[in-house]
Amino acid sequence: MFEIKPSKKLYKKIILTYVTISCFAILLAGVIILISSIVKDGNPQKASEVVSWIFGLLIFVIWLFGPWLSKVWFRNLSYLIDDKKITLRTGILSRVERNIPYRGITDFTLHKSLFDRYLGIATIKIQTAGQSPTASGYEAMLAGLEDYNQLYLKLKQHINKEKDAPGITNESLYSESELLTKILMELKAFREIIEQERNK
Repeated sequence: MFEIKPSKKLYKKIILTYVTISCFAILLAGVIILISSIVKDGNPQKASEVVSWIFGLLIFVIWLFGPWLSKVWFRNLSYLIDDKKITLRTGILSRVERNIPYRGITDFTLHKSLFDRYLGIATIKIQTAGQSPTASGYEAMLAGLEDYNQLYLKLKQHINKEKDAPGITNESLYSESELLTKILMELKAFREIIEQERNK
């Protein structure tokens, strides 16, 4: 069992994301102001003021709350790896522990975004057999990893061990399901016989 804290570069990535969003917002505001000055209908000066206020307020709110909330989230983020499961510890105001057993994991994906490649970090995405609760299609993510290759191989070994272990293969799960269906059919047939005997 060992605990992994994400690299401080993950926080830098978050700040870079805020910078990118701010630049995009300024660019979008500029385009809207330019379009409003070209269009003859309406009041271009008034439209420019409104757009400037809206995007200025948006950027202000992002930089007022974003870095602070991200810092707290980053401090509380850690990953606990043992022989049976992966535990993710997260939270801002409250602490949340989420356990993902290896037997439910189907695969891991190593992902490096543009910022990840620039900073020298990566994210390991966890895919499970059940439907993912996240929009990304993955159960969870181990973000901000520097020694990602070694961890990725180690996690792959864990799920390979689980697949090779007796009693948890897809075939055995299917046969258990088939067996339960047969038992249910037998019970229904038995119930029909009892009802027929009562009606006589």
